Amino acid sequence: EAAKEFGAQVGQVLILRSELTDRQRYETLVKVFNEMLCEIEGLERICFTTSHPHDATEELFQVIAQNPKISRRFHLPLQSGSDRILKRMKRLHTYQEYKAKIDRMRELISDISVTTDIITGFSGETEEDHQATCAALEEIAYDSAFIYKYSTRPGTPAAKLADDVPMNVKESRHHDLLELQRKVTERNNQPWLGREITVFAEAVSTKKGTGNTSLPDRQAGCLSPFLIGRTDQDKKVVFPGEGNIVGQFVKTKLTNLRHETFLGELVNA
Repeated sequence: EAAKEFGAQVGQVLILRSELTDRQRYETLVKVFNEMLCEIEGLERICFTTSHPHDATEELFQVIAQNPKISRRFHLPLQSGSDRILKRMKRLHTYQEYKAKIDRMRELISDISVTTDIITGFSGETEEDHQATCAALEEIAYDSAFIYKYSTRPGTPAAKLADDVPMNVKESRHHDLLELQRKVTERNNQPWLGREITVFAEAVSTKKGTGNTSLPDRQAGCLSPFLIGRTDQDKKVVFPGEGNIVGQFVKTKLTNLRHETFLGELVNA
């Protein structure tokens, strides 16, 4: 109801995960997309979060593919590329079953961006398990990944397991995964340079153009404020523009790349 009332004003909406059962959450998400949000005039982008591979179904992929309003970013936690560790985590799928979902989604939605969560140093993780996760990052080639070192959380089933991976090993594996994902992300982002795409202007950047090494040299000293926006794939873009276009979709050319952030310029501004 809130999206229906404010759709024309806000331009995009984010659906957060709810504490429903797997089936209830899945059915609700598909219904909301099909019967409500995609029909709201003025609402141009619908973003959502997923919490479990069980949410990633053929029907959901079909709905996304048929509705250009739905964000082309799909976050699906993997946690580990090792089937043995996935079983210890009580994840009810294997790596190959997970990958099959990603493959099918990419087959149906060619411009989809896939991101994930990874935990390194989980109870009982061996070097072989770690290498399986490294291989998974290379094979699936995520656009981005949130990579964490495992730590015991009281009250969870995993708290009953021994936290037996030494901290120095966790840190070393964490570093390996971060560096690997950095290279994969850069490789995925390079083909976007030079393209003109639609960006949702979210906010005015608090950083100044002058002397900011994260901005291209030719834009240093620019009198216009810099805006922060997001592409349909949820890629971050920083570009010069006036604050009055915040909350609007604008055509932007991607001109440079700093880490995972694109630098751009308005088209026909």
